[in-house]
Amino acid sequence: MPKIIHDLNKCIEQSALELFNAHDYNQVDMKMIAKKCHIAVGTLYNYYPNKKQLFIHILECSWRETSHDLDKIYAMNLTPEEKLSQSIEILYDDIAHRKGMGKLLYKVLATQIMEAEMTDLFHTIFFQLERLFDSFLKKSFSCSPETMNIRLAKSLITQIQNAISSYPHEREDNLHFIQDFFYNSMHVDLSLKTVYLKDHTM
Repeated sequence: MPKIIHDLNKCIEQSALELFNAHDYNQVDMKMIAKKCHIAVGTLYNYYPNKKQLFIHILECSWRETSHDLDKIYAMNLTPEEKLSQSIEILYDDIAHRKGMGKLLYKVLATQIMEAEMTDLFHTIFFQLERLFDSFLKKSFSCSPETMNIRLAKSLITQIQNAISSYPHEREDNLHFIQDFFYNSMHVDLSLKTVYLKDHTM
């Protein structure tokens, strides 16, 4: 009698998420995902026609919570400094937790290449980060004002990924450094900085 797996789609999504978090995209194939779910590869293809579609679905689900959290922070009655501090921490923890999938944002920035299906997702994330910098004067920068906030948003992602890669076990110091870097760049009084350090299970 064949083994019945309840909520198979959830099992597929969770297994794929774990594999994409642990490995680069090119290292994961449909056979690996099917094996982790204890199902035949043909069964997996009944749910998702190819690895790319499954990956994009997992990526969107994975970042949806991050996007929601960033929106919540932006809507709070907080100072710009507090919003930036909280947003940096959320991004840091989520990128660190996702590992392989968290690196994708960094790779997109490095190559400037993204799948068409991912365009809306990345535009949403970068828009949410851009608006965090609207309230700062940014006196140190001389580039075009029209591109200033997107440059800062992309720099923030790069700083976070570099910190995680270089100092994976120094979360608190990494957060302090990233916040200080941006506050110093924008001549913000460091006494206004607030670090919201949560207990975060990796």
